[in-house]
Amino acid sequence: MTRHTSPVRVASFADGPDTLVLNPAVSSARWTRERVRAAVRPGGVAAGLLGAAFTAAAVIGAGHGWAGAGACAGAVVALAVTGISAWRNAAGLLTEHRHPVPSLQCRIERRRGEFFYRLRDFRDLSPAVCKTVSDLLACVNELHRSRATAWLDPTVLEQAHIAVWDVLCCLDRTRDARTLAAELAHDSSRADLADLARVAVERIDRSAAEVAARLRSCTCLTRAWEDKLARRDQAARTERVLAELPRLDDVTRMAAAAEDLSRGVFAYITAARDLTGTGPFAWELPRSAWPDLAANRAATAAPDDADCSAAERRGDGRRSDRGSATAEAVLLAPVLVLVMVFVAVVVHRGVDARLRLDDAAHQAARAASLQRSSPAAARAAQDTAQAALARAGVACRNLQTTTSAGLTAGMPVTVGISCTVDFGAGRPLGVPASLAMHASASEIVDLHRSSPGGGTP
Repeated sequence: MTRHTSPVRVASFADGPDTLVLNPAVSSARWTRERVRAAVRPGGVAAGLLGAAFTAAAVIGAGHGWAGAGACAGAVVALAVTGISAWRNAAGLLTEHRHPVPSLQCRIERRRGEFFYRLRDFRDLSPAVCKTVSDLLACVNELHRSRATAWLDPTVLEQAHIAVWDVLCCLDRTRDARTLAAELAHDSSRADLADLARVAVERIDRSAAEVAARLRSCTCLTRAWEDKLARRDQAARTERVLAELPRLDDVTRMAAAAEDLSRGVFAYITAARDLTGTGPFAWELPRSAWPDLAANRAATAAPDDADCSAAERRGDGRRSDRGSATAEAVLLAPVLVLVMVFVAVVVHRGVDARLRLDDAAHQAARAASLQRSSPAAARAAQDTAQAALARAGVACRNLQTTTSAGLTAGMPVTVGISCTVDFGAGRPLGVPASLAMHASASEIVDLHRSSPGGGTP
C-alpha cells in the first residue's frame, strides 16, 4: 500500500509563490512531451551547440598538446552545463515559473485552465469564491497525502480530483456572468436581467461551497482513520516494548535471591561473633542494658565526636522508645479490644431496654384504648406491658403501669410504664447494677366504638 501523488503543488511565479492544481485530463504522455520541450528550449540548446562548435574549432586549430586538451575540456564543460540546464528546466516544469523575462510566460501557463489552475486565478471573483477554491485545493491535497488513502480505491481519489477540477472550471466560466450582473446592476431598467445573472451565479457558488463541504467531511473521515492507525501503531509499539521487559518471575527471583543473600550474611556474621567471643550485638541485648551501653559508648567516644555521640544517643533513645511503645501496644491491644466489646454490649443492653420499654408502652396504650371502662383499661395495660416485655426478653423488676382516667371517645388515653432494668454485668465499668426507666405512650379512643351502655358515645 503506497500513497498517491498529490495533484496540488506549490509553485513559484513572477508575482510570488502560489498553489496550483493540475488538470486531470492531461495524460502522462503529454506531460512527458512538455518536459522534453522544456529541456530542449531553443536558447539553451543553441548556447550549448554554439559552445561545442567553438570548442571544436579551437581543437582543430590548436592541434594536439595542451591546447587541444584544454579545448576538449571546454567542450565537455559546455555540454555539461547545457545538460544540467536542460534537466533543471524539465524538473521545474510545474514548480518553477519565474522566467528571466516576466512578460514571457512558458507554454503551460499561457492559457488558464489548460494545464492547471492557480489560486490567484479566482481572487478577482469574490472573497467567498476564493475561500471555497482554497478549501477545495486543501481538501484534495490532504486526501492524496493522507495515510488513510492507502486503504481507499484509487478511483476514489481520481473522482475527488475530477470533482474539484469541474468546480474550478464552472467557477472560471462564471466570469462573464459576474461582469454582466455588475454592469446591469447600475441600470434600473434592466434590474430583472441583473437578477437573473446574479441568481445563476449564486447558484453555482452554492454548489461549489457544497462540494467543498463534502470534501471536508471526507478529510474528517480520513483524519479519524489516521488516528485509528496511529493508535494501532502505538499499541503495537507498547506491546513490543513491554515484551522486552523482564518477566515477573525473574524480578521475584531476584528479590528472593537478595533475601537469601541477607540471610546468608547474617548467618556468617553471627557465626563469626560466636567463634571470636565478641559478645552480642546491641539489638540482642535486653532493654535494661541499653542505658549502660549508651553510657559506655559516651565514655569511650573521642572528644571530637562528642556532638555526634550525643546525637546518636538521642537517636537510640528515640528508636528504643519506638520499640517499647510498639511492644506495649501489642500487649495492650487485646485488653483494649475486650474492654471496647464489653462497653458495646452494656450500651447495647441499655439502648435495647429503652426501645423495648417504649414498644411495650405503645402496645399497652393501644390495649387500654380498646376497653369499655377505666378498671378494664388498667388491667389490659398491665397485662399487655408484662407480656410485651417478657416476649422481648427484658429483665424488668417492679413493673408499674399507670393509665389516665376516662375513656372518652376521640380523646387520648395515656399509659405510663416504670420498671427497674438489671445492669449487673456493667458493674466492673462503674455502671450502676440497676437503672430505673420510664416510658409513656398515648392512643386515641375510637369515635365509633359502642359505649358501655350499648350506644355510641
